[in-house]
Amino acid sequence: MANTYIQLPYSQGENNLGKHNDGFWSDALKRYLLSLNEKGVAIAARNCTLAELKENGLEVSLDYFLRTNFVKYPDIKQAVTSVREDLIKTGDFEIRTVSQEGRGKNPEWIFVTNDFS
Repeated sequence: MANTYIQLPYSQGENNLGKHNDGFWSDALKRYLLSLNEKGVAIAARNCTLAELKENGLEVSLDYFLRTNFVKYPDIKQAVTSVREDLIKTGDFEIRTVSQEGRGKNPEWIFVTNDFS
């Protein structure tokens, strides 16, 4: 599918919601996954600071990727519902629950369904 611009509604902080046009191109996520040699990554959308995401071992996740590459305020969750829905609408991604046998709640991951080939 086509490279699609995905808006990040909280990239400038909660007080500036809707007052900007910040976001990223969907192919950037494909390139990120390709650089990891992976087809998917945990979403890990958490209401916590960037440092807390890293402390919890979630530096390889969609939320961490968005916070560290595309936003002014990285301590605000970016992998919100609208962002996930927009990624799915591209036709290039899908969200699935991944089993974490015996490790608590099974997390959602985002997978690329159409790569660059």
